[in-house]
Amino acid sequence: MNRERQLAQTFVALSDTYAAEFDPLGVFHRLVHACTDLLDADAAAVMIGDARGSLKTMATTDEDAAFIELLQVQTGQGPCMECYRTARPVAVPDIATEYTRWPKLVGVMLETGYGALQAVPMQCTTARSAS
Repeated sequence: MNRERQLAQTFVALSDTYAAEFDPLGVFHRLVHACTDLLDADAAAVMIGDARGSLKTMATTDEDAAFIELLQVQTGQGPCMECYRTARPVAVPDIATEYTRWPKLVGVMLETGYGALQAVPMQCTTARSAS
């Protein structure tokens, strides 16, 4: 299947939230696996900010990704935390160069096998009807 068709099918599958059996966690799990498939990534995770502004991991592709997400929340450091605070993408092409930026995190990330990371902010909006 070509990439454009796969991308279109992924968006259709992820946007199907009106079904009676809609499961938000299922959507997050489909999203992380779609990211690894479509973006040729080794792992992916989705974090959501709660009402108090704390991040919670909703889905990961594997245990290493879950561990890195947990470590970011515990230390307050890392690309996901920075992305959440700034609402801007964070691209890290070489994690080894980021010891000064995230001293509590980089060593563990490298030991876990991560060499590069990308964090992208997403915002949920609801459609409003015109009155």
